[in-house]
This record gives sequence, structure tokens and C-alpha cells, in this order.
Amino acid sequence: MAEAIVADLRELVAAKNCGAILIRLSWHDAGVFSSGALKGGCPNAAQRFRDAGEGAFEANAGLDVAIGLLAPVAERYVAPGAISHADLWALAAGGAGICG
Repeated sequence: MAEAIVADLRELVAAKNCGAILIRLSWHDAGVFSSGALKGGCPNAAQRFRDAGEGAFEANAGLDVAIGLLAPVAERYVAPGAISHADLWALAAGGAGICG
């Protein structure tokens, strides 16, 4: 399954030339590592929620474009439980760095 996800992400990056925004999306997701207690992790791709929280932060402006680009891949793999949104974003960023 992992190979199929990576192949779909590589195809997306090649077709849309969107590597930079995928890296930015993952960076912003990882950038909320600490909850103030210096522990925690990525908040499961919270930028998906535009009506409140991180999705509404000014620093995340434009990331909805990256989320939209990843939507078909997310529908294919996140919905059935093969990967989480946050892991998909991290994988997309890693693939983007390799592919373009």
C-alpha cells in the first residue's frame, strides 16, 4: 500500500508542480509540536478545519490549495484508514523534496 501512496504523490507533484506548497503544508503541521508542555506532536492535520483553530490562522493562509491538491489522494487512502491526514502530508512533503 505504501508504494501506491508514494506513486500517487509523485504523480501529483510531477503533474501539478506543487512540491513547494506540500512541503509548506507539512512544515506548518509540524510547527505546532508543543502544546506548551514541550511534548506532543503534529495535531493530525488540523489545518483541514477552516472554521476554527489552525485552519483560520493567518500563517496558514493558502494552505487550503495544498489540501485541495491532496484531496483525491486523501479520499483514496485516508478514508479507508491506510494512512492519516498528518502522515499523508508528511509523506507528500518528503516525496516533494525528492521529486521536485
